[in-house]
Order: sequence, then C-alpha cells, then structure tokens
Amino acid sequence: MADMMNLDGASWSDNYDDIFGDVPDYVRLLVILVDCSGSLEGTLIGSVNSLMEEVLSDMENLSGERRILVITYGDNVTFSNETPQRLDEFGGWKRVHAGGFSNLGEALKMLSKKMENVDWYPKGRKETREIFVLFSDGMATDHYQDGLDLLKKNAVFQRAVRFAVNFSDLMDGEVLENFAGKKEWVLNLKKNDIVKAQKQIIAAISK
Repeated sequence: MADMMNLDGASWSDNYDDIFGDVPDYVRLLVILVDCSGSLEGTLIGSVNSLMEEVLSDMENLSGERRILVITYGDNVTFSNETPQRLDEFGGWKRVHAGGFSNLGEALKMLSKKMENVDWYPKGRKETREIFVLFSDGMATDHYQDGLDLLKKNAVFQRAVRFAVNFSDLMDGEVLENFAGKKEWVLNLKKNDIVKAQKQIIAAISK
C-alpha cells in the first residue's frame, strides 16, 4: 500500500506549506473600541491614547501574526479598516479626540455584522487568540444592549478575552461588566494606572 504520508515522493511535512498556503502558526487579534464622546474629552481620551501607544509598542515584540482593528464611536462610528490589519501595516496608533454623543450600540451592531463572515480575519494553524478592549465610561446614549446582544451570539466574541477600561471617576459599571463578561476584566483606572492596564492587556494577548 502506498504511504499515505507521501505525496509524489515527498514527505507530508515538506508539502505542508504548499497545501495550507501562507497560514501563520499563531494569530493574535486585538479589537479596540474607543468611546470618543464628550464625556471622555480632555485628559481621559489622552489616557486612552497613551495606553494604546504603549500596548502597540509591546505587541511588536510578540511572536506570530498580530492583527488589529480600531473602532471609534461618538456621533458616528468609524472603522480603521474593513478587516483587521497586520500590525506592520497598521502604521502605529493614531491619536483620537473626543466630543459628541456615545453611540456604543451602533458600534457593536456594525462590528457584529462584520464578524458574521468566518473569514473576517486569518486563523492560526496552531492557535488563534482574540482580545477585545472597550475604552468607555459606559455612558452610552443609544440602546447599547441591542448591539451587545447581537455580538454575544458570535462564537469568536464568546470565547475571547474581553476588557472594559475606564479612566473616569463616573461610570456605568453594569455596561462595562456586561461587555467584559467578568467583573475582574473591568479595569477602572486612574491616569497613573496606565502601566497596570498595559501589562494586563499584553499578558492576555501573549498567553
């Protein structure tokens, strides 16, 4: 009987890359949602910018293919790209500014729609790790629950590590915990706690 692990005289391992194409062993996906409403104006949105600059700098040292998508929402919802970009293509953190309403529900609905496509981002041959981070005080000005209910039906979102990060003295903790799924994944921080959040997010990505 012919060797089932032999393809035209070559070993399976020799042809592994040819069969599966250019598939990375490990994929790290980071999806960032940033509340750009008026309640985060000034030093609060500045803290978000500072933290994300540090997180992306740390991500450069991680192994595997690193993918990132940034969604900002205020009066409007904006996606940094149609699909998550490789970190080297993303081009560094682009500082965001705050003002206007907080249409969190609309942002979550739009993200849920994109994630219905199972090929929305590449999967690692050995491991895929997904991290979702919401920067917000939880003060949504639309019906956020409708969007979150849609997103929670997605298998990727269900299994992902999800953080909700707040720098404000005022917050709606129920909204943030509902997004994160676990109370310990809600990081209610002050400006000088940026390093703490940075370490937690990077640790979750690199596990």
